[in-house]
Amino acid sequence: MSIVEKKVGSDSNVEYKEVVTEALSWDDTMQYDNANSWNTAMDILLSRVGGTEIMTRVKALCVSGTSASCLLVERESHKASRDARMYNFDIKSSSDESSVQRVMELIDQYVPEKHTARATTGSLCKLLLWNEEQSLVDDDGEVKEVLQHQSDFASMSLMKEGLDVSR
Repeated sequence: MSIVEKKVGSDSNVEYKEVVTEALSWDDTMQYDNANSWNTAMDILLSRVGGTEIMTRVKALCVSGTSASCLLVERESHKASRDARMYNFDIKSSSDESSVQRVMELIDQYVPEKHTARATTGSLCKLLLWNEEQSLVDDDGEVKEVLQHQSDFASMSLMKEGLDVSR
C-alpha cells in the first residue's frame, strides 16, 4: 500500500511524493488466496496510517488486484462463499475431469477461436467450473452467488465496512 501526496507547482506541473509505503508478508495466517485475509490485510495497513495527519488529506482510495483473481460471494450479503481462485489457477488442474470437460465443451461452443476468454486460467472458465461443481442458482431459479474480481471484492468491502481513519 502506498499513500501519495500530490503537490501542484506554480507552473501547473504536478508532482507526486510518496509519503507512506507499507507491506505485509503472506504466510500461514495471512493467505494470499483467502478473501478474509485480504480484508485483514487492508485493516492492518490502514490502521498503520489511520491515526496520522496523512489520512486527513486522503480524498479517495484506489484498490488493485491481479487480473483473473476472483471469487464467488453471496448475492445478498457480499460474503465470500467459496475460496478464491487466483490468477494462475488453471481449471485443468481440477480433480473433477468431467466438470472440466463440460466447461471446455461450453467454451468451444460459444467462445471464438483465439479469444482471450478461452484461457483456462481466465475468469469465465473459473466461473463455469464453479457452476459445474455447485450451481450458482438455487432450486427456485434465483441467483445465489455472483463472481467478483479481487479488486472489486476489496473495494466493496471498504465501501460496505467504511473506513475508520481514527485507528
